[in-house]
Amino acid sequence: MELTIKRALLTGVALEHSWTSIRPFENLYMEKLHQRGIIAPTRGVDAEQIRGSEGGLILAPESDLFENVFVFDFKSLYPSIIRTFNIDPASLVSHDQENDTHNSGTSYIKAPNGACFSRTRGILPRIV
Repeated sequence: MELTIKRALLTGVALEHSWTSIRPFENLYMEKLHQRGIIAPTRGVDAEQIRGSEGGLILAPESDLFENVFVFDFKSLYPSIIRTFNIDPASLVSHDQENDTHNSGTSYIKAPNGACFSRTRGILPRIV
């Protein structure tokens, strides 16, 4: 119970929600956004065009013994990807900013899908 109380105080949520992942994360993230003077976009209203990226190949499962099979734990890899590319909505560089940045000689971090992120450390990589 002591750990639950500490977790609730740290994340700013009620005790019954302190062990869920979304509410505590949203609380921490929104607080950091507000500290930077940023208001979160309204879902479905302020949507920016999303640029997708290629996904991995998913094969239908087959039962048997196989050699040379690799299993990648992408759930554990996501934090590394987020930190490496500084992936965060607050650090995303728009197409207009990308062109201005490119022309001014300022560098940015370009993800494999072409999305560009500021080199100023984002909120999400700090939380992760």
